[in-house]
Amino acid sequence: MLRAAPGARVAPADAGRALHVFAFVSGAAALVYEVAWTKQLALTFGSSTLAASASVAGFMGGMGVGAWLYHRAARSSTDGLRLYGALELAIAAAAVALTLWLEVLPAQLATLLRALPGLAGAGVEGAAATAVRLVGVFALLLGPTALMGATYPALCSVAIGSRETLDRHLGALYGWNTVGAAAGGLAAGLALIPAFGLRRAVAVGVALNVAVGLAALALARRRARARAAQGAAAAARAPDASEGSGAPAAGEDAIASALSPLACGAVLFASGFATLAYEIVWFRVFRSIGGNSTYAFTIVLVTFLLGLGTGALGLRPALRRAAPEQVLALVQLLVATTASLAMLGAALVIDDGVGLAITFEQRWVRELAWPARLALHGGAALALMLPATLLMGLSFPLASRMFVGSGGLARVDERVGLAVLLANAGSIAGSIVAATVLLPTLGSMASSRAIACVNLAIGLVVAHAAPGSRGERLRWVAPLAIAGVCFAALVPSALPYRQSALGGLPTRVLFTEEGDLATVRVSESVENPRLRGMSIDGVTIGASAGWSYPIYSKQVLIAHLPMWLEPRIRTALQIGLGSASTLDALSRHPDLERIECVEISAAVVRGSAFFEESRVLADPRVHVAVEDAIHWLLRTPARYDLIVADGKQNDDFSGTAKMMSRELYALALDRLTDDGLFVQWVPIGNGVDELRAIVRTQATVFPHLDVFYDPPTSAIFVGSRRPLAGRERMPAAQARARMGRDLAALGLADPTDVRLEWLADREALVRAVGDGPLNTWDHAIVEFASYRADRRQQGALGYAAASNLAWLLDAAADARPRAPRDLVPATAEGVRAQELVRRAYVELLRADRPAAVALLEEAIAIAPDDALARRAHRRVAVEPPAAAR
Repeated sequence: MLRAAPGARVAPADAGRALHVFAFVSGAAALVYEVAWTKQLALTFGSSTLAASASVAGFMGGMGVGAWLYHRAARSSTDGLRLYGALELAIAAAAVALTLWLEVLPAQLATLLRALPGLAGAGVEGAAATAVRLVGVFALLLGPTALMGATYPALCSVAIGSRETLDRHLGALYGWNTVGAAAGGLAAGLALIPAFGLRRAVAVGVALNVAVGLAALALARRRARARAAQGAAAAARAPDASEGSGAPAAGEDAIASALSPLACGAVLFASGFATLAYEIVWFRVFRSIGGNSTYAFTIVLVTFLLGLGTGALGLRPALRRAAPEQVLALVQLLVATTASLAMLGAALVIDDGVGLAITFEQRWVRELAWPARLALHGGAALALMLPATLLMGLSFPLASRMFVGSGGLARVDERVGLAVLLANAGSIAGSIVAATVLLPTLGSMASSRAIACVNLAIGLVVAHAAPGSRGERLRWVAPLAIAGVCFAALVPSALPYRQSALGGLPTRVLFTEEGDLATVRVSESVENPRLRGMSIDGVTIGASAGWSYPIYSKQVLIAHLPMWLEPRIRTALQIGLGSASTLDALSRHPDLERIECVEISAAVVRGSAFFEESRVLADPRVHVAVEDAIHWLLRTPARYDLIVADGKQNDDFSGTAKMMSRELYALALDRLTDDGLFVQWVPIGNGVDELRAIVRTQATVFPHLDVFYDPPTSAIFVGSRRPLAGRERMPAAQARARMGRDLAALGLADPTDVRLEWLADREALVRAVGDGPLNTWDHAIVEFASYRADRRQQGALGYAAASNLAWLLDAAADARPRAPRDLVPATAEGVRAQELVRRAYVELLRADRPAAVALLEEAIAIAPDDALARRAHRRVAVEPPAAAR
């Protein structure tokens, strides 16, 4: 007999609709939490593959455990709807507690990790720290996610009591919960977090859980009053079978299935494995289409959830057409086909050689208003991924229906919970295997093909058990299986991505590696093999000498400039390896005793070996760790005389905003010695409000802040506890010996002329940026501002860069009376010449080259011997305009 589902069923149709609404709103709240907490966990535990996999395992594992354990809690309750309401309120309380805890966790974790063995050196992270990370993420998420996981079997236990209500509500509750999750992910990624920050976004989720919990409790009280009013006779009446009240009719306690419970459980695990593996892999593929922004991440997440949820809503209509085994086999075979078609379509819109490319790198795409660009890429994601995800969404309730029914409806809450646990266990395995095995070894395209084989195998196994003769099964299995194999075979083995790290130069690829974090590529010029560049997801982040002046220039300046400013530096930490040019430049200073480098991507480390500068990796003073920089700063006990932050900042790079946050700057300052310097390159091509927020944030942390301008588009900020004025500088002879070769490639015959790039001090910068928002971990405004920037009316190098340089020059005028004497020209003519040179770059950035040339000629007329004026004139007036880029 059916155990009286705690709280026996609510009154007829309205109750079912109410439960579906509860599922939708609860799912929306859960995804708001997941997006916010994932960001917070990345800040504490790092953004590496291991950390990301640990977060996925924590969410999926906690929800699976909660679903599985729900039936134990239900035994002590007489009203399932009241228990469900209590669960929703408990989720809200747990969400508040965890969010507040995650805000202080970085400091707590730092204290713990510094006490663990194996962390004092600069080498590979110790096993103890790895264990803390994995166990810590799971333990933190277990409570709230277990409560979330329990809500699905709780709703099922209230709604399901017969075969008819099993088919009506099992897929619908899962579907509406997942569609609600898609709505929550969309709201969190596009509106709540960009507008209000993480904490306030979580507050919205809390409000949703509280609303659902109170509504469920109110509905439970109304039902209790109705039963009491009806009296003993009404309470004894047989419940309405349409809503599953009471005991099922004879023979309905168990629903026979051609698949054994063990086989059903294996299908749940395997299909969960394939679904999450697809999600991880397709995130990588879509980066090549929509860029690496948070918005692109949101598009893929929402598309997946929308497909999974909407597909689950089709359970009842699907069961009317065929036996569940036959439907499940068909669905799995079709998943393999549609997933392969999705990858074929992705190849077409990525390959700019076939005329269908809509990637973020296409100029016409970048110049679209951001809502139109978002709609374009959102539409592409739906067209490519929705067919396959709809079928994936139908798979879970189909397999669950057979698994739950075979165990008897009297144990519906227990069986539903176990089904969720099995599917989530498969999802955990799928995410980890995809991130750590498939992507690094096969790449995204070949990985997708391999996962399609898993779906084909599931479909064939289930089809073997489906009703009908062997001949009947072959008639519908064979065509689908053959189609799936053929389309999978047509999927290219690698992304057809033609973007070169050397711009328009004819190149050959020397190295390419695709991982879960990024696709790293090293290319060399066909005509001049000494010219090499490194790109991440198509964006150039490193270059050899002789090409792409701004990139190479800032690579060496952020190393040599601080060493000239403070020659007593003995220990240095570089954040970001790139082509190893910065590290190589640092190694030219023999006084440095220890040089550490933290690089988040192992592929970048391997790619750097193709640059001549990688010789520095053999220097015994140099130690490179593959690690998230924030996590490194949190756990290392070392203090440094110099920290160089060369985060790869680009408007389609997700996550770089945390490298320009108040918290990162505070961590860096804490790891600096008293006379230490923090140096960060920031492109002035950022939006005006964005750059002001970055500068404002730096100024709130560093007691002293100076900015140097490296034309045309680089600003180098130097933060410290002590002012730059009054420090001894590197002797000229020493500077020529150590820096001369590198800086000569930048047009500086005298390396000490680098001092003339000084613009302004902290006092002038604070006045220039005024009051306004800061970029913090909670509210990372920089992360979202770049994608929203309007590029339609920008000139050759961008009006945003020109506007930023203009206000920086206003700050320079303000700072001039306080300028350190050794950082400005010695004569009034030199000062005037520098003003004209910088104004010339403003005109160049506005695409008015003739005006820029006229200003430079005036500067040379005033100060014929000014090195920076002559260099600027040579680049702008003599060399092709591309050289200035």
